[in-house]
Amino acid sequence: MALQKSAYKKEIAMCVALPGRVIKLNGTKATVDFSGNTLEAEAGLVKVKPGDSVLVHAGCILQVLTEEDRNALEELLKEIEEL
Repeated sequence: MALQKSAYKKEIAMCVALPGRVIKLNGTKATVDFSGNTLEAEAGLVKVKPGDSVLVHAGCILQVLTEEDRNALEELLKEIEEL
């Protein structure tokens, strides 16, 4: 029996943590800016303050980023968008 190639392209879904900047804190919630889009993220896992660059995944701040790491990550994400 011969194998047939699929007529459609299979897409793979992937979850990505994104860099953002903390605008303000309200208890364990932080308002985070992602290039002009803001959302509320859980900040109780990591000690953060307004102005910090952070890595956010699934609505939770995972870590504080250095500016160097943030810039490198944003460069990589731009490259991925161009693919």
